[in-house]
Amino acid sequence: MTKQSTKSTTAIKDAGPAESDVANYLKDNPDFFTKRDDLLLDLNIPHLRGSTISLVERQVSLLRERNQGLINELGQLMDAAKDNDATFHLCRKTVLSLIEAESGAQLLANLERGLLADFDCTAYNLIIFSKRQYKINDWASALPNELAKEHIGSLIASRKPVLGVLRPEEQDYLFKEKSKQIKSCAVLPVRGKEDIALLAIGSSEMHHFQSGMGTMFPGFIADTLARMIPRFQYSKM
Repeated sequence: MTKQSTKSTTAIKDAGPAESDVANYLKDNPDFFTKRDDLLLDLNIPHLRGSTISLVERQVSLLRERNQGLINELGQLMDAAKDNDATFHLCRKTVLSLIEAESGAQLLANLERGLLADFDCTAYNLIIFSKRQYKINDWASALPNELAKEHIGSLIASRKPVLGVLRPEEQDYLFKEKSKQIKSCAVLPVRGKEDIALLAIGSSEMHHFQSGMGTMFPGFIADTLARMIPRFQYSKM
């Protein structure tokens, strides 16, 4: 064996086990320090400020950090649950009022009351797909499906409510002169076996409707309208 190879072998022996080997061993033997209190006292980990802390102190610190993270996540989940609960009650109130309607005029009146009082909307527009085009009231109209698709085809084709910010041309088409006031929207496709209507709701608040919000509860309103609108023959007029 050459002097160079002898020196290399000696250097490897002096170096001891690799750090990865030690780390893997400790992972596989988490109880290694259970009966080695004296060793724990000799182990120190550099602190951010330059001082040293014992391994036990470091473990306690890490556990506290993890617990705080879990507490923060739990708080966020509770806040989301409260928001969902509030949204559910508002949607339930509106849905019940729609079911109670005994005429087309009452259906629209109950819907408008819910949008204004419960959802605090700045603007809203209901488009009911019909064989011919005509105005129903100040915020609801009927028109052929193909005509609406020229302007808001992707919104009509959506299977779920669309929440957030719309393209400028879509927003202008839906909210007309109030378009510049709208900062966030909820667009609810109303579908049965075919396209029945489209309800657009606009808010002047940026975060009133966000893409990350759940769509289940607004979907209840769309599903209810899908059953109520055909009863009053709007789509056949």
